[in-house]
Amino acid sequence: MAAGAYLGGKKTALLMQSTGLGNSLNALTSLNMVCQIPLLMLMSLRGSLFEYNPADVSLGKALGNILDAVGIPYFVPSDAAELNHIIRGAAALSETSSLPVAVGLTPQLLGMTN
Repeated sequence: MAAGAYLGGKKTALLMQSTGLGNSLNALTSLNMVCQIPLLMLMSLRGSLFEYNPADVSLGKALGNILDAVGIPYFVPSDAAELNHIIRGAAALSETSSLPVAVGLTPQLLGMTN
């Protein structure tokens, strides 16, 4: 949907759990990257500290390696003060490179920890 919206003249972003990357890799590598369609991906990071679902741990641990392997730049803001800067920078990088760029949002950053 985001690729179609971009081709229709819209700027797009995708909000997803990082574990959704496994299901979207084919579209990202065979459509967005081949056709140079930018996409800002905001990912809530799963499989790290405070994870309650053991099924999300494996992909969570491999996320950075997977993104590196397919050539998708990946950034994780260290705190809320850095969040806006990283998102704006990632959006600009996606537009200038015409490729997907991912921003990981930690549970701590999203206020989802005890």
